[in-house]
Amino acid sequence: MKTRLSAIVVACSLLAARATAQDTPRLTDPAARAHLDRGLEAYAARDYETAIDELSSAYEREANRDVLFAWAQAERLSGDCPSAIGLYRRYLEAQPSDREAEQARAHLARCEHALSTRPPNGEPGERPPRATTEGGRGASSLATVRAEPARRRSSSPAWYTDWLGDALAVTGLVAAGAGTWLLVDANDAGQDARDPPTYDALSSDLDRFDRGRLIGIVLLSAGAALLVTAVIRYLTLPAEGEPSR
Repeated sequence: MKTRLSAIVVACSLLAARATAQDTPRLTDPAARAHLDRGLEAYAARDYETAIDELSSAYEREANRDVLFAWAQAERLSGDCPSAIGLYRRYLEAQPSDREAEQARAHLARCEHALSTRPPNGEPGERPPRATTEGGRGASSLATVRAEPARRRSSSPAWYTDWLGDALAVTGLVAAGAGTWLLVDANDAGQDARDPPTYDALSSDLDRFDRGRLIGIVLLSAGAALLVTAVIRYLTLPAEGEPSR
């Protein structure tokens, strides 16, 4: 039993070491390795300018195909597509695997398309927001480089800040509440009309029953419609930065 458990532990350790080795380029030069680690951390924090400096320094000290890819990624995401195109082509010349080559060609095509469709005197390539290292340091892994950074989504404004939706909701609640009260009162009048003390009381109860039921149904229906309209408006509020509908 102990022998089997030891074998399992050793196997897991070997698999973990193999996965780590696949995620991180193997560099023999300690200085190049230090530049790579700092470059990957800056990349994970979206500080692409620092990542470019560190990754280019790492590649100058020890030419490595994976470092070249990371350098190209940082150039593209910083907005410098012309530099990224040259690096992607050098990376493809190093004959990566089919899957890695396909990934590089896709990024290369994006840069070429961005350059071909830019307006006159426009900025070259993509220009995502610049990030700094204040947001925290990322993990030093090539997986961070091969995964595209998550795009920041526009957030919708708080529902209670929409005055029109609030007006619809409040009016709907008032109408629904009044309609409910009238229907309850009409029901009480119907109960009283079953055993009235006088004819005048019977006539009054029946009149209250008919009037309360009619107006109550109308108000309750109108209130429900207003509330549904308010909810639909809240759910379809345009995100910040988008035009109002």
